[in-house]
Amino acid sequence: MEKEKPFKLFVPPRLSGGQVSAVKPQASTRAAGPCQGFNKCPDDDFNLPFVIMSTPNRGEITDSDAISQQVKLCSEVDEEHVETMNELYSKLYKEAEKIKRWKLTVESELKQKERKLQENRKIVEAQRKAIQELQASIFENEKLSLKLEDEICENKDLLKENSASRHLCNLLKETCTHFTEKSNKYEHEREETRQLYVELNNNVERMIIAFEELRVQTENTRLEMCFKLKEEAEKVDKFEKECKLEVSMKEKQISVLTIQSDEKDDIIRDIKTQLQESKNKIADLVEAKRHEEDMLKESQINQEHLRAELEEAKVSLQKTEVAQKSLESELQTAVKALVQVTGEKEAEVEECKKIKALHASLREEFETSISNLESLLQKEQNRLEKCEDESKLLTLELRNKTAELEEMTKLKRDKEMQLEELSETLGKAEGLLAKKKDLEATVENLQKREKETENVLQIREKEIHDLKVQLTSTAEKEQNYLKRLMTLNTDLEREALKNEQLTASINKLLLEKEQIAQEKSGMATELKKLQESHEDSRKKEENTKQLVENLEEANGQLRQVKTNSLKEKMAKKGEEIKSKLDEREENAKSIENEISRKEKQLKILENKLNNLKKQVEHKTKCIEELQQENKALKKKITAESKKTSIYEGKVNKLQLEMENMNKQHKETVDIYQKDIETQKVNENKLLEEVEKMRLLADEAIITQRESDIRCQHKITEMVALMEKHKHEYDKMVEEKDTELKLYKIKEQEQLSSKRSLESELSCLKSELSSLKEQLKAEIKEKENLAKERPQNMVPEDEKKHKKIQNHFSETPKLHLDLDCASIDVKNKKSPNGIPVRVNMMEKKKMPPSASAKSPLGSPSLKTYIIKTPPVHELQSENTNLHSEQCMRKKQKVLLQLDAHSDSSEHSDLLVRIREQIVY
Repeated sequence: MEKEKPFKLFVPPRLSGGQVSAVKPQASTRAAGPCQGFNKCPDDDFNLPFVIMSTPNRGEITDSDAISQQVKLCSEVDEEHVETMNELYSKLYKEAEKIKRWKLTVESELKQKERKLQENRKIVEAQRKAIQELQASIFENEKLSLKLEDEICENKDLLKENSASRHLCNLLKETCTHFTEKSNKYEHEREETRQLYVELNNNVERMIIAFEELRVQTENTRLEMCFKLKEEAEKVDKFEKECKLEVSMKEKQISVLTIQSDEKDDIIRDIKTQLQESKNKIADLVEAKRHEEDMLKESQINQEHLRAELEEAKVSLQKTEVAQKSLESELQTAVKALVQVTGEKEAEVEECKKIKALHASLREEFETSISNLESLLQKEQNRLEKCEDESKLLTLELRNKTAELEEMTKLKRDKEMQLEELSETLGKAEGLLAKKKDLEATVENLQKREKETENVLQIREKEIHDLKVQLTSTAEKEQNYLKRLMTLNTDLEREALKNEQLTASINKLLLEKEQIAQEKSGMATELKKLQESHEDSRKKEENTKQLVENLEEANGQLRQVKTNSLKEKMAKKGEEIKSKLDEREENAKSIENEISRKEKQLKILENKLNNLKKQVEHKTKCIEELQQENKALKKKITAESKKTSIYEGKVNKLQLEMENMNKQHKETVDIYQKDIETQKVNENKLLEEVEKMRLLADEAIITQRESDIRCQHKITEMVALMEKHKHEYDKMVEEKDTELKLYKIKEQEQLSSKRSLESELSCLKSELSSLKEQLKAEIKEKENLAKERPQNMVPEDEKKHKKIQNHFSETPKLHLDLDCASIDVKNKKSPNGIPVRVNMMEKKKMPPSASAKSPLGSPSLKTYIIKTPPVHELQSENTNLHSEQCMRKKQKVLLQLDAHSDSSEHSDLLVRIREQIVY
């Protein structure tokens, strides 16, 4: 039982190895896994020092000791081992807890530090980003500052443009206000026309006022037209100033052209110097030709010497033909010499090629010089063409200006037509004649100014045309000189080609002569060699003969054999020599044929040389003639140079003016380009505003047109009404004439009736006078009787008196009717007066029966005072009477009776005689 305890005690460490393995080293395989399980952060670097500690080493020692003691002394050491193990476990547990705490603290600190590091890194990155953003913002701020400066400049320009646009808007507003004022005026006039229409229906005096207002308006329009004419005159003056400026500009351009012509004259002078140099070169070439002719003569003399030598060579050849047959073996050496001679000839040919190359280089130099001259000529021609193009452009500009002037004249003519139309419209007014004359005088002055400007332009055009003619003449002369130079150059080229051909032919002849001389020398050396070889062969033959004799004597048998072989060989050699001799003879024949051909060629060349000499003499004559012509041309050129110097001064002035004009034109073009660039922006901005204003203007124009149409309709209506009224007035006048005739007839009748009445009145007055006398007597009687009458009769008399007054108060109406029919034409001119006539009514109630029956009765006489009505009542009654007639005849004429036209008073007396029979 006791032995089982250690096993029981030993098992728990194994079971509890997971707890102990926390402190065990990494080398123990048991504790490897649990250690990793204990360590929560296996990847951290801080696990290493805790693995390499002293305590795990003690653990290893204890483990090994425990194992050894278990095996040996399990029973003795169990208790100690248990105690030590418990202590160790407790210590290890404490240390493990400390390590855990330390790890936790370290991990927390590390996490905090990592957080701080991450935060610091984030802060650093944020600061870097902020710095980069600040830098970017600084750059952006700089860019923005530049942009702001540009925008400030643009804003200034925009402010200027806005001011200009405001100005335009103000102008447009003013125009709109002007149009509104005009529309208001037209509406006011329309209302006035309506009022006039009403007033025309009422009376004619309002029409007169309307005509006066129309006269005022015509005067205003006349004044406006005068102002417009003055403005147009100012515009014409401005245009004349612009034309003068353009003419000065053109004169400056002409001065620039003269300067260019001077430069071209300098170039022509340089060309003339080059021509003189080319002439000197031609003289040098002529001298070279003469030298070559001398050389040709010397070559001919040499040819004659060579011919003599050839004849001698022929004789020597005939002598050497015999020697050639015997000296065939030596010809092989001569062939080798000939090969050497051919090599030398090839060297000489190469030298000839070099000489030809030199000639070709010289020819190329001449060609380059000619090409340079041609390039200069082309440049001058191009300059002339440019000048012509510039002159054409100037002419086109002048034509454009003339076209513009024609357009302006057309506009002026149109304006003159308008002025004529206006003058026709205003011709009805009498006060505009003097002003029309002034306008015509101003127009005539303007026409005179236009004619003067046109004359100045024509003079300038003539001057330009003359300059163009001079330029064309100078250009033609230059072209003629250039053509002559070209012809001379072509002649020189041809002569150079011919000289080259002659030099080539001479060189060929010289080469052939040299070849012949070399052949002769070669042949002479060959002959000498052949003679030497012949002598050597003779010596050798003698030696051979001696040797042969010795050999024949010594070797007779061998000789026969050798002779046979030698004969065969000699026969072969003889055949070969014969063939070679034949070949040499053929070669000699061919050489002779070639010599004969070359002699023929020499003759042909001599003929050619003679012909060339003749041509050279002819060309020398031509050159002399050309030199004389050149002298004459030089004289002409000097005369023309004087003229050109005169023209050069003019052209210099014109060129200076043209340069100034070009500078001014460039400056103006730059200014206009800048203005155009600014104006384009302004236009783009203003176009929108203009479109809006156009819409408003279109509406205003439409309204204006409508108002104009309405006014025209109203005017036409007014005119129609006026015509109608004229017709009506004519009718009224005719009717009034007829009425006047009737009135005159009535007046005549009334006069006749008046006369009859006056006669009757005179009779009545005589009767009345007689009756008055009777009345006086009767009155006395009545007074006496009246005293006797009763007083009852008084109220009856008063009643009768009242009845009579009422009766006579109604009678004036009847008398007024008669008076209205008898109105004079003169009374119409006085509308304030109403004529009233005195009407005296006398009634006699004298019954004849009473008078007859009562002789005692006397007539009773009573007087009554009748008051005529006032003027206003009579005027109202007259208007009421005539209203119907006036409405029918459409006239508004007020007829007023003159109260003071007759001698009657407002109070008329009416006497009524009553006769009463007194019984």
